[in-house]
Amino acid sequence: MLDGVPLFSPDLKQQLLAHYAPEIVPDDFGTHLIWAWNFVRDRQLYFPWFDRSSERRLSNPVPPAAQINASVTDVIKALSTYHIAYRAAFRQDLHALLPRLRCPVFIPASQRDPLSVGA
Repeated sequence: MLDGVPLFSPDLKQQLLAHYAPEIVPDDFGTHLIWAWNFVRDRQLYFPWFDRSSERRLSNPVPPAAQINASVTDVIKALSTYHIAYRAAFRQDLHALLPRLRCPVFIPASQRDPLSVGA
């Protein structure tokens, strides 16, 4: 079973590579903290998080502030490297790799999973 498989169209992959995980550098005004808060909150509400149009609104409720804060803390801890993993995942051509598997595979995605709407 593979969970969270990002099977995106080429167009969406390009958008994600360009906007989903920007490299963020801390600054003297703390704008990286504001960015992290919005990133964490909006990725629960929209997919992709940077497209806040009504068509991209997920059915998830607004997360509680304490939950956002906990995730923001994790993002800030990895601020200098968090984007590397996202970009690596978005660069993979899973449409080409999955058929090479030599065993049965089940790839689930719940309706609340943002990856279920990205293909």
